[in-house]
Amino acid sequence: MYRREDAKAISRFEEALAIFERLDARFYCAIVQGELGTCYTYLGQTDKALELLERTAAIFQANGALAHYQVSLADIGNVYLYRREFLTAISYYQQALDLARQLGDQLSVAKWLRNLAQAYSHLGNPALAQGFEDEAKQINDRVAVERQRAGEIAAPAK
Repeated sequence: MYRREDAKAISRFEEALAIFERLDARFYCAIVQGELGTCYTYLGQTDKALELLERTAAIFQANGALAHYQVSLADIGNVYLYRREFLTAISYYQQALDLARQLGDQLSVAKWLRNLAQAYSHLGNPALAQGFEDEAKQINDRVAVERQRAGEIAAPAK
């Protein structure tokens, strides 16, 4: 997927999904379905993507897997962004952002802020989009400082 070879990735994910379905491993099925949904989004098959991603989100929510659930919400937002249904995309991104904040997941907070910035930019509100971008940058800068500090603490003394 990282190489944007979504069609090739789909066959691998479908193989994995079949295995997890045989094992009745619903949680792992949901993870793979989410990846498939993302692939289908980039291939423009948004109805199929939404079907998979909504099923995935429901499984994660029902199991209390909130970290995965927020990603599913953002992925659903991506489908609506792709469809140019910006207000619906914003709604999903906002839900994902709220959940990421509740979980203290700063990296996801920054990602969902960037998604919101993109959606508002498409809506023709560059000032609001820039505000989200600025907040995301501040968070990423803080995370970078914390990582550097942690690396210094973990590094052996010379």
